[in-house]
Amino acid sequence: MPLTAQPPTRKPRLPLLEILPNMRDTRYSLPPLLAMLALCLPPTAQAVTSSNADTLNTCFWTPGQGSGPAQFSADLGTTYVAADAPIGSVIGQFERVVNAMTPGPEVQCDNNGTATLRMHTTALLPLVPNPPPVNGENVSGHVLRTSIPNVGAIVRIRDKFDGFAAADFLADTPRQRIPFNAVQTQEMAYLFALNRLNQWVTLVKLGPLEPGVHSFSGGDWFSGTFQDIGHGFNSTLTGTIVQSQCSLAANPVSADPVLLGEWDSSDFTGAGYGTAPVDFTITLSSCVSDPNQDDPWRVAMANIRLEGANGSVPVPGTDGLFTLSSDSTAAGVGIQIMRDDGVTPIALQRDVPVTAIAPSGDTVLPFTARLLQTGAVTPGIAKGSLNFTITYQ
Repeated sequence: MPLTAQPPTRKPRLPLLEILPNMRDTRYSLPPLLAMLALCLPPTAQAVTSSNADTLNTCFWTPGQGSGPAQFSADLGTTYVAADAPIGSVIGQFERVVNAMTPGPEVQCDNNGTATLRMHTTALLPLVPNPPPVNGENVSGHVLRTSIPNVGAIVRIRDKFDGFAAADFLADTPRQRIPFNAVQTQEMAYLFALNRLNQWVTLVKLGPLEPGVHSFSGGDWFSGTFQDIGHGFNSTLTGTIVQSQCSLAANPVSADPVLLGEWDSSDFTGAGYGTAPVDFTITLSSCVSDPNQDDPWRVAMANIRLEGANGSVPVPGTDGLFTLSSDSTAAGVGIQIMRDDGVTPIALQRDVPVTAIAPSGDTVLPFTARLLQTGAVTPGIAKGSLNFTITYQ
């Protein structure tokens, strides 16, 4: 989608911005997108080690609270996944922190350093055989198959099972991933007390997902068993996954090419001078999202990632500004991409939220672009090139 302007004959002028075809297929992008060229609390510490011989070197239920098992439950909220996310990709946030409290019975343990206390966690959901690597790491034996088809979960317990403190149990799996066994062998300055379950949760795409909204069904995901008391706790996680997807028309860019105007070299008065912003849009078609957009946690945002191409690269120190492409003859200007207010630059080389995607139909992403002087201006043909990738969160 080239955009070319010839220099005027009456006197040297800086020519128009071009948008050249420069498609790039990235792992997380929608099907090849048209490239755009433009010139122009912690738990409360318990009392010091118990002197009661009945609770020394053992695990027990907190006196006066009855017996368990304790029930932990946490809500993951709504998480969005792009339709073309590859198998093995993380859905939403990698190792999202989720905390759960229990108002009921509480497991405690005490050790004077002469005993070995044992516990283990058990996956109550089936384990996925031969799961794909996640972020390049082998997670075999630790991916739980959730009630949502083709969605797996990796759960880590954040603390009390890493051996960091004397009262902690030390797990035998990398980073305390469920399931694991653990032991406690050190003298405790404070009682071990499990009144909060701090977890890291990673959701993983295991296969194709149906469009629309999917919720985890009820039921416990894993449990924990402690020496001398047996079944100590159950843990369940709730939440919703929405497969957000949009398609692209043959030409989703509103102006192809985007014309940033024709300018005399004398119009540019010094570094930092910018021309009037020009509006353009990118339209995402046939979008599918969560219809319950009244809840802010259920709103999927379309994010754009802009990266230089065809010789254009970001200009350090100025957001949204990139250099001319290698086939330009003009010099001394760059191209700046901004939001539709014509003021706020769009940062390059990272995902930037633009707007919420529509529950159905089209979603329009509005932008502006302008020329920004970077040095002494040399008239000629000026071109710039960017690739863009759309993701959802």
